Amino acid sequence: MAKPAWNDDLLACYPYLLDRLRGVQQISDVLEAEDFAAMSGPDRNQVPLDGAVYVMWDGLTPQASNNNGREQTMTIGFSIILTKTHYTPKPQTDGVSQTLTAICKALQGFDPIDEEGRALVTAPFAQRPPIPFKYEDGFAFFPLRFTAEVTVIADNDSN
Repeated sequence: MAKPAWNDDLLACYPYLLDRLRGVQQISDVLEAEDFAAMSGPDRNQVPLDGAVYVMWDGLTPQASNNNGREQTMTIGFSIILTKTHYTPKPQTDGVSQTLTAICKALQGFDPIDEEGRALVTAPFAQRPPIPFKYEDGFAFFPLRFTAEVTVIADNDSN
C-alpha cells in the first residue's frame, strides 16, 4: 500500500508525468513550457516538432480544507499540447486521433508513486476541458488538459 501523499512539493508528480508521456509510443518527443515559449509569440526562434507534446503546468486551485484549514487540498492542472503538421482528422492516415487517444489512455487515472512508495497525488489524474485548438504556420496544436489533487499539511499545530 502506498504511503500518504502529503508532501513538501506540490509538483512532485511532474517528473513522473513527463516519464509517463515518454512511454507513449505515438509521441515523438516530450518537451516543456520553455520549449513551447521558443516557438510561439513574436520572438519565436523555433518551429514546432511534428508529433511532439509540450507539457505545461497551468494551474493551482484550492479546494476543500480540513482540520481548521491545516490540511489543504488543491487541484493542479497540466496542459499537454500535441503538435502535428496534418490537422484534418483522418484516423487511418495521420495518427492524430491515435496519438490523442494514447495520451488519454496513459493519463486518465494516472496515480504516480515515487521510489519510496509514497503517493504523489491524493486523487489521480482526470481529463478536463482544454484550452482552444490552434492552427498556425502549417501546424495544428491539439491541447488536452489533465488535473490531479494534492494535499498540503500546515507546519503549525496552533488553533
